[in-house]
Amino acid sequence: MKTKKIQQLIMSALLSLISSLAIAMPVTYSGVTFPTGDSSFADAYLPFTPGPNSITQGGITYDNPDYVLGAPDNASVSLGNGGTITVQFTDNSLTTSGDATKDLWIFEFGPAIEDFQVEISTNAIDWIDLGFIRGQPSGLDIDSFAAVTSGTLYSYVRITDDITNGPTSPPFAGADINAVGAITSGPAAPEDPVVSVSEPSSLALLLCGLLVAGGMRKRKA
Repeated sequence: MKTKKIQQLIMSALLSLISSLAIAMPVTYSGVTFPTGDSSFADAYLPFTPGPNSITQGGITYDNPDYVLGAPDNASVSLGNGGTITVQFTDNSLTTSGDATKDLWIFEFGPAIEDFQVEISTNAIDWIDLGFIRGQPSGLDIDSFAAVTSGTLYSYVRITDDITNGPTSPPFAGADINAVGAITSGPAAPEDPVVSVSEPSSLALLLCGLLVAGGMRKRKA
């Protein structure tokens, strides 16, 4: 019985090791290729402040911030007129490319192409204003901004609907944000609350230990 349990633990550790060592496959959305795959996209959001006219209608909540997380799909969060949302990268970060590559891509959704302001930060306190953009999707070369420091890991992106662009009616009021991706992606910033996933080295040690334990058990039997 104990031998079977050890084998199960070994298999579990092996699967985790394979998963952690897996090479991310590039993915393409709306003609934009992300070399590190779906891990390039925002993983979490801070408290969402929707503007007016982003509502629930017909049983569907159009101001659900969960819709902004992960890779582009058919769901988006309507910011409302002048609304703001801050997203966070936890398993990676936005960083500079050192050239004119568009490092940050924001996927806006819906029949109307709406303007929005973009800011980035390392700590969600001090912000660098990247100005107002529009497009479906929109890309920004963060290297081109003087306030951006080469090699810095930016974990936070704040997006604010441009209320001067004219108020829009419910339920799709304001810019409709579908996804936020760091095409120039660095490692997770050390201060970020990254979900703990055993590092490959730790898993390897665990696997070796379990294998040795299994072998010793077999010899004693």
